[in-house]
Amino acid sequence: MKFSPTGPSFGNGSVWHKLVLAKDAVKIKGTSPKTQEYIEECQHPEDLDPKIVLGSIIICTFSAGFYNGTSTLGGIINTVKALGMEGFVLIANPSYGDYIAEPMPFAFSGILVPRVDDAKVHKGGLISTTIFYVTESLQSDK
Repeated sequence: MKFSPTGPSFGNGSVWHKLVLAKDAVKIKGTSPKTQEYIEECQHPEDLDPKIVLGSIIICTFSAGFYNGTSTLGGIINTVKALGMEGFVLIANPSYGDYIAEPMPFAFSGILVPRVDDAKVHKGGLISTTIFYVTESLQSDK
């Protein structure tokens, strides 16, 4: 049985979108440097394969560029819009610690996981950890 990771969205559970880890969507023959900024931080739409990310929710990682101020939440938002994605998840990275996101309205689904403890990879991996976090967050809102 093939498993395709998906995440909840608007529509009372009737609409689902594919979850894509940013580093799994990088163009193989791209000309950009293979740094975290280009691979995990979702700052450069030209470096992601539009066939992979169209209509999906992309999972981005808070890493060096965010830490030194060259990457922004606005950059992720522009990437999502440019490639026709449905939304994003920005997760904390244990190498850089917790983060505080700049307040910004989103015109699509956006989930911030700013605490390293909430973004830890468990037995099921990053995707199942993210789904677990989303599920727990939704249940705690009830």
